Amino acid sequence: MTNVVLRIAGVAAACLIGLVAERASADVILSVNSGSMQAGGALSLDVVVSDTSPTEGIAEMALVLEITPLTDVGDSSLNFVNPQSEAYLEEADYVFFDNSDVVLNPGDPVATVGPFGQVVEFFDLTFDFNNELASPGKVLATIQLQHLLGGESIANVIGDEFEIAVNTDFTEFFNAAGDPVFVDLAGTTSGMVTITAIPEPSTLGLLAIATTGFVLRRRRH
Repeated sequence: MTNVVLRIAGVAAACLIGLVAERASADVILSVNSGSMQAGGALSLDVVVSDTSPTEGIAEMALVLEITPLTDVGDSSLNFVNPQSEAYLEEADYVFFDNSDVVLNPGDPVATVGPFGQVVEFFDLTFDFNNELASPGKVLATIQLQHLLGGESIANVIGDEFEIAVNTDFTEFFNAAGDPVFVDLAGTTSGMVTITAIPEPSTLGLLAIATTGFVLRRRRH
């Protein structure tokens, strides 16, 4: 009897290991790029995706991102631009390039921004519902951000930081068979946005003069 119980336990353990291994082979890793932007300015950042298995792929995705202030920003805020640009869908490094349902079957926009600009969802799938490999560096989305000063002065917001994070509770991926492709939580990283000063007019003038001199030197040669 003991041997039977041990044998059953061994089979169960092997099945569990197999399920874990199968799940791990289809995980995707997401990374939100970081950057800095001028107070009251705008910024674009890529969200890149890679698959932990070179033979697996994705055919449908729903990506949800949210903004969290990391410092005391007063009345200022960082928001997702509404509406978001879809220009990146036509770029070769987009994961569904030349096979995007949003492009080939126009209808709803790829991105939906929440009412307060702090959350955005990107949804797309392959037009033929075949898998596309999420090779390292493939772009899942390009997000447009805007910083609003509110009632704050520029001096008060310099150095403020915001986190752009993947909401893993609502972000979903599926392959062509309709099976879920899981997000590798340990490997997925958030992006950081830092607010910087707007260049003084005198600084901008010096940059313009320097640029003009450089162009003149190039023309002489």
